[in-house]
Amino acid sequence: MKSSVVITGMGCVTPLGHTPGDIHEAMLQGKTAYSAISLFDASACRCTIGGEIPDFSIRDLGISGSNMMLRYNKLQMKAAYQMLNDYGLIASLENNAMNCAVYVANHPVNLDPETLQIIRSICSSGGAGAMDFSQLGDNLHRIPPLSGVKQLTTVPSHFIAKTTGAHGPGNLYCNSDCGGVTALLSAARAIETGRIDQAMVSASFSPFSAHEFRWWLETGFVRSTAARENPEELVTPFSPNSSGTLMSEGAGAIFLEREEVALSNGRPILARIQGGSSLTIPGETYFGLSGTGFTNTLNLALERAKLVPDDIDLMMCNAPSVAAWDDAELEGISAVWNGSSVSAAALKGYLGYLGPVSGLLDVILAVQSMISQTAVPLNHTSTPSDSRLEWVRAEKAAMDIERTVVNSAGPGGAYSAIILGKGGNHTR
Repeated sequence: MKSSVVITGMGCVTPLGHTPGDIHEAMLQGKTAYSAISLFDASACRCTIGGEIPDFSIRDLGISGSNMMLRYNKLQMKAAYQMLNDYGLIASLENNAMNCAVYVANHPVNLDPETLQIIRSICSSGGAGAMDFSQLGDNLHRIPPLSGVKQLTTVPSHFIAKTTGAHGPGNLYCNSDCGGVTALLSAARAIETGRIDQAMVSASFSPFSAHEFRWWLETGFVRSTAARENPEELVTPFSPNSSGTLMSEGAGAIFLEREEVALSNGRPILARIQGGSSLTIPGETYFGLSGTGFTNTLNLALERAKLVPDDIDLMMCNAPSVAAWDDAELEGISAVWNGSSVSAAALKGYLGYLGPVSGLLDVILAVQSMISQTAVPLNHTSTPSDSRLEWVRAEKAAMDIERTVVNSAGPGGAYSAIILGKGGNHTR
């Protein structure tokens, strides 16, 4: 017999706040995450604005060796510890009263030029067209620490994708931007089938090092910026004036439990996972997404949840403000809601693009929207191109939200959708 899976804890750290409630409230007030990049000298880049977390530190956590961690590792630790503390889970861990699986969905950091050249020289002894990644094992001593070694498990697929444009199922697990939602669904499936009782799912992303940020600029994914631009109008999902997205950093963590376990421990049920799906449908290029991919993923999620489109009160769209991706998503949504309409929100207008964290934050803020019965309005006033989509507007943000769907997608033709049902009346 399958078990019900519930969300009983959430944690996050972003430029707009460090709790789900704070971030949700900042968006309702129209605040955005963007400011001048300061973590490296971006003055020579065509984009000099991003979503950095000011004065970020994890010294208060008292973790030994934290000074050796990369920034995205620290972000992840902060979100996870915040969640464990806020929802009373630390005591259970310390008393060995919890046997918890951990699912991680970090985007692999792009390698710096020095490390990339070293890996090329190690693996291309038979020529550039004959890469042999098995050679890495015997040559670890040649790879700089804190750069190659910590990312070794993701090097081969990421290296291939980056240098050749290859894409397909292999990228789903370590290079997909919907990895946060995919990991959440994997954990939920393990609980539902009785393999585990509890799981923590987390993801982090920080693109603000010189080589990492410049790689993102080369993709054409990130918009150019100019001095004195209005930060509220820099990222405009689904707008005909969209010219790309902005990068941000952050982390998210979600705690899942079998419902009976959560109730026996007296924990709040914030939301219920009612269904979902993850598909890989490669497009024509590594960064190509299609309406078909969104349509098939949404239809499968609804089928598994035994629901129909009209059962959904609110959709959290993927919508990074990249025209090709936004158009493909609109096509997919319109095909599913063919005879009706759905209220839609797009949070990247406020937060920007956070890789695999984006989907996880969309889930967290979908839950927060159900708790507060208030959706985040679209951050611009463009008219929807399709009557089947009803953008959430500030004057109609308060609404009855019993069920939401989160749409997520990313490079490699990876798509995920997860359907959430309202839990109890608990706030954090």
